[in-house]
Amino acid sequence: MKRLFLLISLLNFSANAQEQDPCYSVNDFISQLDIKPPISYQLNVGWNMVGYTGTSENSDIETQINAALSTGTATSTFQVIKNVSGQFWSSNFAQITSFTQGEGYMMYVVSESAPSLSFNSAINIPEIIGCTDCEAVNFNQWANLDDGICNYDSDGDGVFDTEEIIGCQDSNACNFNESATDEGQCTFALEDYDCEGNITLKIGALMNGGIVFYIDEIGEHGLVASLEDIIEGSNMGTYGIDEGFEWHCYGLTIYGADGQAIGTGYQNTLDIVALNCQTVNGGITAAQATLNYTSEGFTDWYLPSKDELQEMHNTIGNLGSQGNVGGFDVSDYPYYWSSSEGSSLGSFGVNFNDGTSGSYSKYSSLRVRAVRAF
Repeated sequence: MKRLFLLISLLNFSANAQEQDPCYSVNDFISQLDIKPPISYQLNVGWNMVGYTGTSENSDIETQINAALSTGTATSTFQVIKNVSGQFWSSNFAQITSFTQGEGYMMYVVSESAPSLSFNSAINIPEIIGCTDCEAVNFNQWANLDDGICNYDSDGDGVFDTEEIIGCQDSNACNFNESATDEGQCTFALEDYDCEGNITLKIGALMNGGIVFYIDEIGEHGLVASLEDIIEGSNMGTYGIDEGFEWHCYGLTIYGADGQAIGTGYQNTLDIVALNCQTVNGGITAAQATLNYTSEGFTDWYLPSKDELQEMHNTIGNLGSQGNVGGFDVSDYPYYWSSSEGSSLGSFGVNFNDGTSGSYSKYSSLRVRAVRAF
């Protein structure tokens, strides 16, 4: 019966709690519940079965019967009282000296004016363990015993405070933390540098002794152009300028020096120099000038192929998105030699004013810009 009463009460609590403060819990309900409702037994002459569910406080049966047992005056009402263990009390022999909550007793009443016994019946509330703090994410309104494991989410981001990780959440930052749940301070590399302090590999970067004008598909290697035109050892050809160089080997075909693609310039240069061609007006050839060139501690420079020279113009020359960052001449005879031979009489060069390419006489004097691979 008491279980049914408790169930009905808790169902009412569930309905009422939803209409009240969300912090309302079963503990609030219990504090308002009379968990010690009075129970009365009207004793009759003869045998009576009494279930003693009373508590030690405010119990009439404690007053009425226990006192009688201790003074011996109970004989005016009770002849015999027995418990479930077979112990009994009588006027001549007493084994029962007090009553135990939850036990049943057989009482033989001899008095016509038998009393009505009243005592409190305690409702046992089951222990439900959980978080009882309504400020916590895992608050359990049904719990009446706190488990000491309450979780909180102060910033409302769905992550418990105890699991928050403060860190940089910007993937472009040097200290990016992919595990961070809350934004922390970020640090970034300086412009044109990576997080380790290395110069960033990109078109126009100053690195590896020159200016990057080509990067391969892998993104780790490429080509750089020297920071300036080569003028040391220059000679005035039949056509051209004083600070230029003859390509020469005029009238000869150099087998192996006809590569035009990116990546063929170095072999072209070696093949030209290997033939030991002489210039018409004295001085060294354009190919030899690049092999002799040293800059920024690097000595492996060479004369670019036609496509390498064209790429140079398109990226760091007059057609580059950043403008002519390579500082190429675009006004006074803006022609540069490549290492790509066109025929026995002429080789390819590029006009750095408009980017057009053409075949020029091998004894013309054109400008020279060295390149190296990295």
